[in-house]
Amino acid sequence: MKLTFDVPEEMAEKIAENIKVALEEYKKKQEDDHYYYISDCNIEEEEFDDDEYDHRLQSIGNMFKTKEEAEFKLEQLKVLHELEELADDDQEWDGYNHHFTIDYLHRENKVSASYWITDQYCQFYFKSYDSAIAAINKIGENRLKKYYFCIQEE
Repeated sequence: MKLTFDVPEEMAEKIAENIKVALEEYKKKQEDDHYYYISDCNIEEEEFDDDEYDHRLQSIGNMFKTKEEAEFKLEQLKVLHELEELADDDQEWDGYNHHFTIDYLHRENKVSASYWITDQYCQFYFKSYDSAIAAINKIGENRLKKYYFCIQEE
C-alpha cells in the first residue's frame, strides 16, 4: 500500500530545498573527513576517524586539508634540514664574534646575508659571509623565498 499526502506547493519546495542542503552538507562532511599527512617523505591520504593515530598526527602539525598544503610542508622541512646541515656557526655570543644569517630584503625582493654580534634572533647562523652565501647558492634563492621566508611570488 502506497501512502500519499497532499502537501502545499510552497511546503514541498521548502522540503526539497532542505533535502538539497542536507545532501550538500553530507558531501562536504565526507570531503572534510579526509586529510593528508607526510609519511616516509611521501604524501598520504587518510580518513579522519577521530582516533589516537589521527590525534597524534594532529598534535605535531602533520595533518593537512589539501595535498598541496602537505607538499608545501614537506618541501619546507627539506629546506630547513638543508639549512641545519649547512649552518656552521659555533662561536660564542660574546659581543665580538660575527654571526651571519640569511635574510630576505623586501625592498629588493632578494635573499642576502648579514651579520649580528649581540642579537640572536634566528635558527641558523654561519661563521662567515661566504658560508652564508654558499648556503643560499646551494639551496637556491627561490626555494629559500618560498619555503623559508614564505614569500608568495606572483
